[in-house]
Amino acid sequence: LAIGSFLLKMQNGYLEQKEDLKPLTLKEAAKHLHLHESTISRAIDGKAIQIPTCLLPLRTLFSFDPEIEKAKRSLKTL
Repeated sequence: LAIGSFLLKMQNGYLEQKEDLKPLTLKEAAKHLHLHESTISRAIDGKAIQIPTCLLPLRTLFSFDPEIEKAKRSLKTL
């Protein structure tokens, strides 16, 4: 419940189709909610929110950490 409320608060403009998706990582949410990233990841897995245009997986409300993505690309070149 806390995770869902946090996501609604953070991404309200996006969900109301008034704003772009705000950058939000699992790490940032975990820090704010005093939970581990893996706890949040497991809690949102397979869950979705109904908006007027579609059923939106909760995972899509998170953005990827650019540093992690950069590290993944670097590892692929090794």
